[in-house]
Amino acid sequence: MKKQKIDISFINYDEVVDSLTLQSNESTDHTINIDDIFLINLSKHNKIAGLELLNVNSLLDVSKDILNNIKTARIMVTSLAEQKKLFINTELISLNKEQSITIPPIPSNLHSNCTISAF
Repeated sequence: MKKQKIDISFINYDEVVDSLTLQSNESTDHTINIDDIFLINLSKHNKIAGLELLNVNSLLDVSKDILNNIKTARIMVTSLAEQKKLFINTELISLNKEQSITIPPIPSNLHSNCTISAF
């Protein structure tokens, strides 16, 4: 099992389309769409550069007030090579209260055209 912390430098909640973007300083080269729920932004070296959660208000049952006031976010990626899965844990800290969100594991067969290199 390997773990990696991704430092987030850009946070944006778009209330009109109800999406939350978390991006590191790493440039995005391409994106993987997982079940039209979230997008994983990857660098040219296939490292996770950021995430975009779609329909975040209804998906996570988090108020728009909290989403509009996020001041920091952290992403931890845990790789289980033997199970070919990644676990992405996202913690959002709002000016109002702390909200921790765990995204379900991503099986490798969902991105068979691109191997994510988290480390």
